[in-house]
Amino acid sequence: MAYSGKGYHGMQRNVGSSQFKTIEDDLVSALVRAGCIPENHGEDMRKMSFQRCVRTDRGVSAAGQVVSLKVWLIEELLDKINSHLPSHIQILVLKRVTSGFNSKIKCDARTYFYMLPTFAFAYKDQDVQDETYRLSAETLQQVNRLLACYKGTHNFHNFTSQKGPHEPSARCYVLEMYCEPPFEREGLEFAVIKAPSPVDGSDRDTD
Repeated sequence: MAYSGKGYHGMQRNVGSSQFKTIEDDLVSALVRAGCIPENHGEDMRKMSFQRCVRTDRGVSAAGQVVSLKVWLIEELLDKINSHLPSHIQILVLKRVTSGFNSKIKCDARTYFYMLPTFAFAYKDQDVQDETYRLSAETLQQVNRLLACYKGTHNFHNFTSQKGPHEPSARCYVLEMYCEPPFEREGLEFAVIKAPSPVDGSDRDTD
């Protein structure tokens, strides 16, 4: 599935709380309205063996999220679910799997994308820092040299809010990290930082 996370408090549901709307709130509602899961199971999706590949935070979007669950295989299932979803949340494909399949446990890699305006790379007091800025080839090379420092296994506890420096799960392996060539949208230049990373046991526990 793919979705825009704007206006949502992340992917995972907060059952019993209507204050913070999540992607799964709309997804579960669509599943019930499409008639592919029992209505009384909507409040406890564990009964449907529901699992998501990864949690996403507030405002974060996904282009390739995977969820697994048990559903009734009704006719035109994909179209019926999507008809009850807002346009910014869509199921891209359905795949029948074995009864014990768990999308979180079976996830072996994730790719993170970070899009930002290129003036974020501007030199302070040297370059313009607005929509007129354009990223030079030289600066892009310098950015990628710095991003390459993240490759390999490192302790990332300073990038978290709760992990201590000696917790095993604070150490993560980054396959590579690089900034792609910039592109322009409505007069503003953007670039995407891409970070594909394999998943180990600690990643599955903490997302």
